[in-house]
Amino acid sequence: MNGDDHDEPLRPPAPETPPPLVPFPWVQACVPVVATVGLAFVTGHTAVLGFAVLGPLFAVGVFVDGRVRARRHRRREHERYRAEFAAFERLVMHRYARAIARTRNVRRDVRAVLAGRVEPSVVLDDAPGAPPTVALGRCTRTSDVRLGAAASDDPPALARLRGRVARVSGVPLTVRTHAIAVTGPDELVIACARALVVDLIANGEGERSIGFDGGPVADRLVRELVDGRALRGGVLRGAGPRTRPAPTAPPAAAGRPSLLIVLARPGRVPGTVGALLEVVDRHRARVHRHGVATERVAPTGLSRRALDRFLASLPDGAELPPDEPVRDLGALLALPSVTGAGPTTPVGTVEGAPFAIDLVTDGPHLVVGGTTGSGKSELLRTLAVGLAARTAPSELMLLAVDFKGGATFDALAPLPHCAGVVTDLDGDEADRLLAALTGELRRRERALRAAGGTDITDLEGRMPRLVVLVDEFQALADRHADVHEVFADLAARGRSLGIHLVLGAQRPAGAMRPALLANLGGRVCFRVTDAADAVALIGDAAPAAFPAARPGLALVRVGGECHRIVVGRCAAGTLEGIVERTRGTLPGGPPPWLPPLPKRLPLDSIPHAGGTAYGLVDEPSAQRQSPLMLAEGRRGGTLVVGAPGCGRTALARAVAHAATRSGRTALTVSPADVEAAWDVSWRIGVGEWPGRSVVLVVDDADLLVERLGDRHGGPLVERWCHIARALDHVTLVVTAQRLVAPLARLVPLLPGTVRMSLPGRHAFVLSGGEPSAFRADLPPGRAVVGASLAQIAWTEPAADAPRDERERTGIDARTGNMIVITPRERAWRAWAAAADLAPCAVPAPGAPPVPTGCVIGSAGEWQRSFGALTTFGGTLVLDGVDAVRVSALLGAPIDDPPIADPRRTVLVRAPDGVVRRADVPWHAAEGPDGS
Repeated sequence: MNGDDHDEPLRPPAPETPPPLVPFPWVQACVPVVATVGLAFVTGHTAVLGFAVLGPLFAVGVFVDGRVRARRHRRREHERYRAEFAAFERLVMHRYARAIARTRNVRRDVRAVLAGRVEPSVVLDDAPGAPPTVALGRCTRTSDVRLGAAASDDPPALARLRGRVARVSGVPLTVRTHAIAVTGPDELVIACARALVVDLIANGEGERSIGFDGGPVADRLVRELVDGRALRGGVLRGAGPRTRPAPTAPPAAAGRPSLLIVLARPGRVPGTVGALLEVVDRHRARVHRHGVATERVAPTGLSRRALDRFLASLPDGAELPPDEPVRDLGALLALPSVTGAGPTTPVGTVEGAPFAIDLVTDGPHLVVGGTTGSGKSELLRTLAVGLAARTAPSELMLLAVDFKGGATFDALAPLPHCAGVVTDLDGDEADRLLAALTGELRRRERALRAAGGTDITDLEGRMPRLVVLVDEFQALADRHADVHEVFADLAARGRSLGIHLVLGAQRPAGAMRPALLANLGGRVCFRVTDAADAVALIGDAAPAAFPAARPGLALVRVGGECHRIVVGRCAAGTLEGIVERTRGTLPGGPPPWLPPLPKRLPLDSIPHAGGTAYGLVDEPSAQRQSPLMLAEGRRGGTLVVGAPGCGRTALARAVAHAATRSGRTALTVSPADVEAAWDVSWRIGVGEWPGRSVVLVVDDADLLVERLGDRHGGPLVERWCHIARALDHVTLVVTAQRLVAPLARLVPLLPGTVRMSLPGRHAFVLSGGEPSAFRADLPPGRAVVGASLAQIAWTEPAADAPRDERERTGIDARTGNMIVITPRERAWRAWAAAADLAPCAVPAPGAPPVPTGCVIGSAGEWQRSFGALTTFGGTLVLDGVDAVRVSALLGAPIDDPPIADPRRTVLVRAPDGVVRRADVPWHAAEGPDGS
């Protein structure tokens, strides 16, 4: 239900519907009888008359069946209505209960306050000079619960329910006025006046001056208030008789009291009062406004004992202390202070004396609440700097988390105690922080177990305490789902492990789960806008009355005691002095949180220890950043996938440089040179470079396979699969933008996978990654390895040209036994003539075998002389022709390597059957027509 559901009328359930009327079927009973008689008359067979009985029997059956159905219908309707009405009644009573709460709880009930069920308020809602609101008693009002229009045929249960929720009793009748008169018997008048005073205090009207008039009865009440220390706590300022204002009344009330209560006899009421409460007896009274009796109320009266008990229960803290100067942290540190059982520092003053917090005895964890600008961040900063000033870095580490822009803890970074500052501007650094804190918890547990200790004090001097400060915990929890679980675990187990939490939030009770809040023993509350927030945090509503003009004023509850303090401030000079004094000191252990991975990582900065290290892996849960090593050998190999611009080529370059640095032979192939890619892969595949450790890097393998096409792309992938399966001395590294179909055979053979920036989670999962490990918007050079982030090393591109790994052969014109199949016959004939070769034409079909010499012709001519090449054993030059077609002419397949530029490269098959590339024997590029 929403907040306005009481404005909507509730619709009662539909009443029980009667069953359909089932009359006796006379027609059905008579028609068969008449028909049977007629049939017997026509046929003359009297035996047919026996069938006349069936009609009445059927009619009786139908009638009985209808009655049974009607009874079932009534039973179902009754059960349906009873169930729906029960649910409707629960809804109505729930809304009625809310209506009662809305109307009765507009003011704190005096008797509930006296019984301790409601905390007295210290919040002033009205502006100075405005007339106060006073409750004169309890009356009965019409309920706002509406059940729809009443009808004459409403069931009795619905009519009774309407009557139950029609009116609400016990509703406070309030008036807003500067003067109230109470008349009636003296004892009842003074009892009601006591209730008016308590009502003023309980509902936040106590900071007003108040006066009484009415002779001896008024004097008696004033004496009761003075004897009962009505001035205690500054909540109520009681004036003497005859409207003498209180000396501490606010300026607006200096001339006259905010409220005048006239205790008069009937007929002696001044005409200036705004309301008159005429008490008839203990249970009845009438309220008059403007001389007219307008309401009947049940008055509230209190005894002298009840008044004294209430006044004695008011907290001393309800009165604000006089303005105290805000002290600088440096001055507080210079004052003598108490030394605690753990890290201790003064954070403010109490009536001029320094107030210190001991993380061990006052914590071990603190929670700080308050509105924006009330002083939370200043306390966190003062506490952190004070602890650093009083504790050596070998005994204390600070980890600061600022989720409101990053300005709170930036100044702490130069302190040697500071292990890091995390802000909401750092992207995914909060995720790293949570993992690091979990890892720190495990590390401390292992160290404590290894030392055979049970508490951090057993590791004194070997492990510093860790203080985690968080500003705006709610913002951190809103962005990261695991925050509550991690911090609840830290709070539950941190005491013995030396981990202390200091968490700040505007409304801690709403921002933190009970499991976490229950373990935050130290409570600090600055100004809040709702007294309920202060009561939930610290058990006292006083912070709701703190003026906004006094930031730094806080109520601190530690060790079961409550203190009102003025928080000190850490000036820039004080912090600089502490930084200078602690400069050069070393921390007492490894930091729990390492800085984020650099955006550019030089290869020389990565330790390799003999292996091929080409990046840095961030492992915050293990509190380390390890070299990203290349898994080598037959069981190694790495697949790299990433979108354009993610840094795949830079990774390939880094792997090659890292392999060379570690003494291995690095070979890199790419689509820029398909001939070299084929030749290098083939030479490795047949066992070249034996006894040497080789790293073959294939960059943009998907593009390379597409450029080679089906004829050469598939065999090349097969060569890579053979390398990955069979060659122990070769490590294969393949980068690709997409895992095209031919590469699918290679993926299972490469156990290592590096996933760089990908278009989305779907592409990440298709590459084999876990959905939870997906990271959006990875910068170039950043990758996901397993579930961890990694930064790939950067190496500058080589300035010199890469080594040519292509295989080339020449065309030996001296052999004199050569066939050239080409569409550029004129160019080849010119070359043959220049080489003193006698060019010959392709023999005609059926002619003698190919003569010795240089036979030049096109593929079509050789096709017409089909079979002429099958007996040829010399050198065969293929220029610009399809090798598959030539294979058909030869009667045997040709294992031809790919050619990047057919205009400048030809294929030469030697007499031993090996096919190699060769440059065209002339320098000028000729067109296919030989021109």
